Amino acid sequence: MNDSLGHRKSFFVLWDGSSEGLDPDERQTMIDATTDGKLHDSSWSFGRGYGDPRAGDRIILLRTSKLGGVVASAVISKDGVVMDDHWTGTEKRTAYIDVAWDVMIGDEDLLTIDELRHAMPDFKFPVLGSGRRIHDPSAASLDNRWGQHVDELGRRSQNPWLGGRPQSRQQRVSRRIPLQRKMTPAYDVESFASYRARRAESDLVDRFVAGLRPERLDLSGCQLQVEGVNRPLLVDLLDHTNNVLYKAKASASREAVRMALGHLLDYRRHIETKPSTCMLLPERPADDLIDLLREYSVGCVYEKSNGFEVELKPEVVA
Repeated sequence: MNDSLGHRKSFFVLWDGSSEGLDPDERQTMIDATTDGKLHDSSWSFGRGYGDPRAGDRIILLRTSKLGGVVASAVISKDGVVMDDHWTGTEKRTAYIDVAWDVMIGDEDLLTIDELRHAMPDFKFPVLGSGRRIHDPSAASLDNRWGQHVDELGRRSQNPWLGGRPQSRQQRVSRRIPLQRKMTPAYDVESFASYRARRAESDLVDRFVAGLRPERLDLSGCQLQVEGVNRPLLVDLLDHTNNVLYKAKASASREAVRMALGHLLDYRRHIETKPSTCMLLPERPADDLIDLLREYSVGCVYEKSNGFEVELKPEVVA
C-alpha cells in the first residue's frame, strides 16, 4: 500500500535522549542549521534495516525518554542501509541510513506523545524499534500535525525560515550569512562519501579564506531565496569587496567541474551585484576543463602544497 505522501514511505526512528545517542553540540548545530531553513546531512540508526528505505522517504525522530515526543524530521538522501558498528560501541552491528534533517527543535518545543496519540488514533504505540514504518492514514495525519506544529513554532518565534516551511517563503528575502564552517560531520564508512566530500569542500574554503587576509575583505556566505523554490540556495563564499562569487568542490574531476559551473551560473542570476564567478578546487583540472571555464568567463583557483594558485582570473560579465 502506498502512502498518500506522493508514494514516499514514512518511518519513525528513535533517540533515547542521551548524549551518547546524539552529541549535544551536534544537536545544537542541527537546530541552528534548520532554524535558518538549511538542511543538515548526517546518518541515523535504522534498527535491523528492514522496510526498504529509499531516497525521498520521510523520517520522524521520536525521543523515547521520559520527556518523549517528536523533536526532528528528515528525508532519506540515499537508497538502502549500511551495516556498521553500533553507535554505543558494542560489537553488534546495526543498520544506518543517510538523511537530510529539515527540522530539529529543542526539548521544550517537542510534539508530545499525547499529541501524537490524539493525531494518530489508528497507530499502535509505543514505538519499540527504530525504523518502524508508519502507514496511512497515520502517516498523513502525522505529516499534517507535525507541519502544524512547526508552523506554530515559526509564528511564535517570528521566523519564516524554520524548517524551510513552504507556506512562509513569500516572507523571506535573500540574505548574507556567516561562512558555513564545518557544518557537515565526517564519517569513515564508504557510504558516507558524499558527507566527506562536503566536509572537504568546507575545509577547502576555510584554507582559502585564511590566505585571503579576511580582516581586509568583506566575506560571507549567502542564502538566496528564489521565487517558487522552497529551499534556499546556499553560496559557499562571496567576496563583497571584489564582487566575486566562489564555488568549492572536493574534486577537480570533469563531473565536479561541470556541477560547480552549473551552480555558479545559477547562483549569479540571483545576486543583485552580478558578481564575477570563480571555482575553488583542490588541484588543477585538465586543460580541456580550463578551456570550458574560460569559455564561460569563470575563474579557477586551485590548491598547491604552498598555497593557492590562480589559474584563471574571474572575468566581469555584463
